[in-house]
Amino acid sequence: MSVPKRKRSGFTLIEVLVASAVSVLLGLLVLQIFSQSRASIDQATGRIEMLQTARIPAERIAFYLSSSVGIPGEESILYPTTHEAGNGTKSNHFGGVIYDDDPKTWDRLVVFRTTEDFMDASFKPDSIMDINDIRNNLETWERDDQRLTEYVIWYEDDTVINWLPNASNCIAIARLNNSAVSAERDEDWVKNWLAGPNPNTFFTGGIQPRILAQRVTDARFRRKLQSGVEVTVQVTKDIRQAVGGSQTKTFQYDITAPIPTNYFNS
Repeated sequence: MSVPKRKRSGFTLIEVLVASAVSVLLGLLVLQIFSQSRASIDQATGRIEMLQTARIPAERIAFYLSSSVGIPGEESILYPTTHEAGNGTKSNHFGGVIYDDDPKTWDRLVVFRTTEDFMDASFKPDSIMDINDIRNNLETWERDDQRLTEYVIWYEDDTVINWLPNASNCIAIARLNNSAVSAERDEDWVKNWLAGPNPNTFFTGGIQPRILAQRVTDARFRRKLQSGVEVTVQVTKDIRQAVGGSQTKTFQYDITAPIPTNYFNS
């Protein structure tokens, strides 16, 4: 009488190796998908952050400039002045040549007049006078004793402009002193003021400049004929890539701030 053979149970070595290899491949595939998804999320989040970081100050600057006020014979935007002659014919505040299609050659500051007191704690954005109200009351702005407030908005980078001792890579606004409307506030005055040893001595005493934005890479201004001021703000950020590491990305936000100059100089 023969003894029946037992049936063997379990997996062979080859089966185990194949299963292990498949498991490893699946794990690597899942890890790659997860890494790519995470990188895509980081990239999308980074773009949104850069957009917001650049858009908010650019639109805020446009808001300030849109309140500018001029009177007959006087500009509402004191600097930069109108650039109508084309590329390479006008210099910026640091002596370089302005090219219309290259924002890096534009000015890093803008000086303007307004009836608003942006530095007042009680200031409300919705209280800015509408341009139609100003136009309908033009005689108000023709008085010799009419006093307007002058402001400068600039990009602080510590290389060309260094007016804030404890801040850099930011956009700031300050109110200028001696704010009576006069012919002294022209392009030559602004350039001479900027060339002085301490331009910030012309800020209104006791009122500290206000930081409008931080962590920005650059901000530039160019006068666009008589209709407005072009504003561009750049932001740079290191964004993680799907293949590993990070890549430096730059986002630029452009906006044109309309100004009511024509109403008062025609």
